[in-house]
Amino acid sequence: MTLFLSIKNTHSQRQYLEGELSIKKMYELYEEFVAEKGLSPVKFHKYREIFCTEFNYSFIKPVKDLCDLCAEVDLKKKENNLSDEKRYEYERHIKEKNLMREEKKADKESGIPILNILT
Repeated sequence: MTLFLSIKNTHSQRQYLEGELSIKKMYELYEEFVAEKGLSPVKFHKYREIFCTEFNYSFIKPVKDLCDLCAEVDLKKKENNLSDEKRYEYERHIKEKNLMREEKKADKESGIPILNILT
């Protein structure tokens, strides 16, 4: 388990592993590693027990990408520096985003393939 690259949290002692990893994936890689060495791997439940009790690891969860406007508004909110104009622009932006999501959901549920060609 110590062969995996981890990132230490500066505020706690927790170490973070890449989000693509899981205990199952790590175990599969471990099995390959010990097989190459001619050794027998421990059972999965034992590997999981060791992972959970002897290591302070967690998996990094992917962060949602924010558009420039959303990122700017988040920053301004944290600084308590959000103008009325920017707030109005953001509210309009969120309404448009929600409308587009609803349209996308309706399109998916309709089951009718739609092809629009824009020129």
